[in-house]
Amino acid sequence: MDVYKGETEEIIRRFRSGTLNYPDCLAALDAALAGVVPYLAPDQTDRFRAITAAANETVMREMALRKPARARAAAVGSQESAATQ
Repeated sequence: MDVYKGETEEIIRRFRSGTLNYPDCLAALDAALAGVVPYLAPDQTDRFRAITAAANETVMREMALRKPARARAAAVGSQESAATQ
């Protein structure tokens, strides 16, 4: 379980730093998940859920922070497009 936690933390760190984009972050988290699920013992379920929920919350928070920047970039792009027509 410590390996899974370390992997998710590294994936999130890379996502926050911009090394991983959103789709690649999700794919990496899915791969980490697939690597741990077959080996889960019943007594590890609660910790597994907590780690997975924390990773999900972090990614969603990061995407919420990025959303205004994407919206501004789209607005600028459409304004530039309108100005050239």
